[in-house]
Amino acid sequence: MNNDLGRKTWIFPDGDRPREGDFPQKGHESLIILNMTEQDAEIHITLFFTNKDPIRLRPVTVAAQRVRCLRTNNFDDMGGVIVDYAQQYAVRLDSNVEIVAQYGKLETSDQPMAYYTVMGYCN
Repeated sequence: MNNDLGRKTWIFPDGDRPREGDFPQKGHESLIILNMTEQDAEIHITLFFTNKDPIRLRPVTVAAQRVRCLRTNNFDDMGGVIVDYAQQYAVRLDSNVEIVAQYGKLETSDQPMAYYTVMGYCN
């Protein structure tokens, strides 16, 4: 597997967890992490806010040659922290191996719903 693909640090500057809404498809946001290496990725997540100090979460693991979706409304996925609704924040991912990361958001507060994904800044 080509380990030149991916980076060890990813930044997503525009987090904003949506409400789940009253529709069958629930609003959410997620961080999707692809680990193409032959070694498990240990991911350290730091959250940055406009009005309080950063929070460093418990590390999460993405198994070798696997993809993992971390839902920001899931306590276990987010290393023991749930971000409040409509709170502006940013995310930094630091990995021990090269990964590819993407941010996705499904907004269902109104119909029609909107879904988008963006690649983060990587270094």
